[in-house]
Amino acid sequence: MVILRLQSPDHPAIKNLFQQADHRSASLYPGLDRSGTSAQHLIAQGARFFAACDKTSGQIVGCGGYVPMPDHGTEVPDMLPSPPAAGQGAGTVEIKRLFVDPLARRQGIARQIMVCIEDNARKSGCQAIYLETGVKSTAAILLYQSLGFVRCAPFGPYQDDDNSVFMRKPLVAENTITEAFT
Repeated sequence: MVILRLQSPDHPAIKNLFQQADHRSASLYPGLDRSGTSAQHLIAQGARFFAACDKTSGQIVGCGGYVPMPDHGTEVPDMLPSPPAAGQGAGTVEIKRLFVDPLARRQGIARQIMVCIEDNARKSGCQAIYLETGVKSTAAILLYQSLGFVRCAPFGPYQDDDNSVFMRKPLVAENTITEAFT
């Protein structure tokens, strides 16, 4: 069981998780730079970042967060559109650096982090969450699909990367859900 809390991405335990994630990516994609966003860049982007802390030891065993996305957009037939063009809506965020220590996996920690991120983004007024992951990250793709994410058009700096999978999930405001049942 874990406790989720806001945490700066430059915390030493989080940086250690980043190193583990980058090492894993390097082993999955030899010869390609698939390293994730740095702690400093996340801070500069205004990330909302969360740590999953083991209830017993207090040790940080997982992390993840989100950053606001710039307004831009493209449409690809048979796929959900990428983020809206300027003036067509705002409130989109991108998941960054979701990772769980290999020794703490298979306990639902990544799911808990994602639910926390979603709830926080929804309460902040976000309309949709986007993410990019690697084509070889099968477990991650299955997790995202189980949470309601669907593939969408490429976006961001990795839109030309054949090793990327792009996904999106619209968020429904909490009061919209409540109003539907009253």
